[in-house]
Amino acid sequence: MKLLILIGLFWCTSTIAQNTLSAGGGTANGSSATTTFSIGQTFTDSYSNGSIQSISGIVQPYEINEVLPLHWLNLTAQLQNHHALLKWEANNNSTLLYFDIEKQHATTPIFSSIGRINAKTTTTAVNNYQFIDSNTNSGANYYRIKQVEASNKVNYSNLAIVTLHFEELVKLNIYPNPVATHLQINLQVPISKTYQLLLQDANGRILLTKMINCIVGQNRITWNIAQLAAGAYYLKAIAPQSTPITLPIIKN
Repeated sequence: MKLLILIGLFWCTSTIAQNTLSAGGGTANGSSATTTFSIGQTFTDSYSNGSIQSISGIVQPYEINEVLPLHWLNLTAQLQNHHALLKWEANNNSTLLYFDIEKQHATTPIFSSIGRINAKTTTTAVNNYQFIDSNTNSGANYYRIKQVEASNKVNYSNLAIVTLHFEELVKLNIYPNPVATHLQINLQVPISKTYQLLLQDANGRILLTKMINCIVGQNRITWNIAQLAAGAYYLKAIAPQSTPITLPIIKN
């Protein structure tokens, strides 16, 4: 958007003696003369006792080619199918390039970019945007939007928070227990995540590991643990930025 300023009043002041200032047929005389002009009107300022005999011109409109600053209207975040849905509005701005979506979690001390959306080129005064974070972490997720202009000027939105109690939605079941050779594992998760399965002894030593790329819903895994000696063990399921889940196992 451009800010157009039309200067409708033009002030001329002279302090040279015997000054004659005229505009559109009007004249002001004296040691100091002030008069007002309209756009498109001619003016003449003559000095009778000075080296400059006359100054003349036409009053013109003046345009300031300045882009008005962007104004954030609001950034909101809400859970939708265990994902974070971000929505925001911003006034239209011809120099705006893109929006970086930034996120911070309790386990990460700084904000990092998780996506980018280019600015819309429309004629509307306000544009609407949205972004879905499909990797919502357990606990509090903090979001903000970084707006970047062509001049590399940066502005930030307000802060929005989404809290997901991920552990309440994850279910881990095993059978049979006690187990002789093959352990059947059923891991139910609300969002796609990579889990690490650990088999530990009573002293916490890791004996076996397995990586599982879990999809939303039920994930069934068969694990051959025949090489383990009879005794008590623990199965632990670990996902990034989530609380581990542990179940006891008896090996026959």
